[in-house]
Amino acid sequence: MGAGEEWAFCSNSNFTIMLNCKIGICFVQGILDNIYYELLNKLNIVFVGDFSIEEWYVDLDKMKENVPEIFWHSSMDIINPNRFSLNDLYYATI
Repeated sequence: MGAGEEWAFCSNSNFTIMLNCKIGICFVQGILDNIYYELLNKLNIVFVGDFSIEEWYVDLDKMKENVPEIFWHSSMDIINPNRFSLNDLYYATI
């Protein structure tokens, strides 16, 4: 734990998926065929335009309370929890 094994990436020419089975979510950039919906049906699927857009935020206290499966490893000086990208989320929680 803590070495990034909670996150996985899968991609082809049509999509990239960033997923975390532990918390049950996947972020999809691109277009999925129906077969992938069947494979991901146990996860919450969130479609995004880009993993590098700083459009996300999190209340770290609520996250710690409600999603103890992941831990925010980065300091607020490195990644701002009030405005970050999904790439930042990956690095902050591995």
